[in-house]
Amino acid sequence: MTIYMLIWIEFYLILLLILAFIKCYRLIRFYKSELEFSAKQIKEAEGSIHEAHLEINRWTKAYDDLLVEYELYIEDEKVRRPRIYNSYEEVDDWIIKSHADEFIKKMAIKLRIDEKAKESIFSLCLHQQRNCLMEDLIKLYPTIENKFSTEGLEDIYSLVELKIIDLRKII
Repeated sequence: MTIYMLIWIEFYLILLLILAFIKCYRLIRFYKSELEFSAKQIKEAEGSIHEAHLEINRWTKAYDDLLVEYELYIEDEKVRRPRIYNSYEEVDDWIIKSHADEFIKKMAIKLRIDEKAKESIFSLCLHQQRNCLMEDLIKLYPTIENKFSTEGLEDIYSLVELKIIDLRKII
């Protein structure tokens, strides 16, 4: 009986050992499939990261090319732009011409107000307008200052004188 019991115990131990091996085998298979799935996801992520890296490189190259073109454009503009006008009629740039027109009008009004100030009656309203005009002229002058030569500025001041003559009829 003791031998039968030993055989049964040995049989159960072997059976337990086989079951443990089966369980370990299933766990190993499960973890192996999880590892393969993770490796597949890593490869996909590396592929998408590589594609994103290539796309970023393309955008960087396009940006650099655009920056070079912009710098060339700015250099061309610097070469083209420092044109200095000798008279008001020479101006072909709309922005400079509009700034010069506005400067002429406001300077003429300011000088006419100064003439009125020398008269016996001077209103506070005209004094306030003169101050506002001075602020505007201070802002406008730098926009035309470097665009005209001395002759050009003299031409503008002669236009201011003509405008003052027109304003004497109104103010």
